[in-house]
Amino acid sequence: MLQKSKYFLGGIFLIAMSLMIAFAASGSGKWENFGTLFKNIYGDKEKNKTIAMLDGEPISKQEYDAKKVFLTYLYEKVPSSQDIMEKIVYDKILLIEAKKLNLYPTKEETLAYMQKIRDIKENVKSDGVNIDDSSERSWQEILKGQGMTEEEYWNSENTIKGYQTALAIAKVRSKLAQDWGFSGKKMATPEGMADYEKKLNDMINERKSVLKLEYLEPGLVN
Repeated sequence: MLQKSKYFLGGIFLIAMSLMIAFAASGSGKWENFGTLFKNIYGDKEKNKTIAMLDGEPISKQEYDAKKVFLTYLYEKVPSSQDIMEKIVYDKILLIEAKKLNLYPTKEETLAYMQKIRDIKENVKSDGVNIDDSSERSWQEILKGQGMTEEEYWNSENTIKGYQTALAIAKVRSKLAQDWGFSGKKMATPEGMADYEKKLNDMINERKSVLKLEYLEPGLVN
């Protein structure tokens, strides 16, 4: 299973560390600002306000604001409201699929998955992979920005919910790959991955065409 693969988890860890290193190189304090922005999002009194509905599934202000920050830091430019909503809808459709296929993880499963993520640094190191020190500094900056200790971060309901969502999407993607006949060997090639992503995007677009998206916040899409 996808969530039990040591090297799948290792891949997630190394990708995350690579992103941290890249951002850290762009200037000291950037990750602290990143953490502070999320602290403000989670502390927003209107964070649970529903700003849109996707076929009866609410989209909250917190989801929108968090996606905006993530995409801004990922692409180093502020995305349009439409781009933000496109990504949220993309993820929501996969989450709807997860529930339909009975793949949405329980809290207990999510906590077990998180523990594997916490352990992965030691697992990767035991395999002889060196992680740049700047990644650890970036991680500490994020915690400082959020005003949290590492234990507080891992025990936060926001953290747990985030990993639950990520795990649900990963499980759906894995199940669809199996159903569509994409072997691990094929997925390891650029051509195979491109074919899979195209098929996935086609499925998402097909779902979007029949789902009703209703905006409740004026001027949300620009």
